Amino acid sequence: MRVLSAILVACSAVAVGGCEPSAPPPTAATQPAPASAHESEAAGQARELDAAKGQNVILSARLEELLERERRLSDEVNRLKFLNAQQNSQIQALAGAPAERDALREKCRQFEAELSELKAQVQALQATASRRAPSQPRSRPAASAGTPASSMPAAAPHRRASADD
Repeated sequence: MRVLSAILVACSAVAVGGCEPSAPPPTAATQPAPASAHESEAAGQARELDAAKGQNVILSARLEELLERERRLSDEVNRLKFLNAQQNSQIQALAGAPAERDALREKCRQFEAELSELKAQVQALQATASRRAPSQPRSRPAASAGTPASSMPAAAPHRRASADD
């Protein structure tokens, strides 16, 4: 390495203005002493150490940032898991709703059919009653099988309550 630096010094001297013939070539006395080499090596290592410390600070800050981001993402994932569990429980609670709706709809149709049947029967009875009413007086209903009709007391006429009572 010392030879290389000596060559570089000579080349730079030629490039700057040339090397005068009276100038002595570089000797061991003009080259840096070994203590200086250790100092320059120590200085280079100190610079590398400082650069490594700076990178360590940068990487530590980045790590803290990533850890904080992980914590936030973890919180968000837990929130989404909670909402998913709530939604699943609501879905389970409502899972039977369509079947129940269909059963109630069918009952409603049955009741409507029964209602229309009863309306038809009422209309038929009213038609029969209107045909019988002008031609036949109303008769009393027959007494029960075990009691003769003559032994039953006559029904008292219904009297409306008046303000005098």
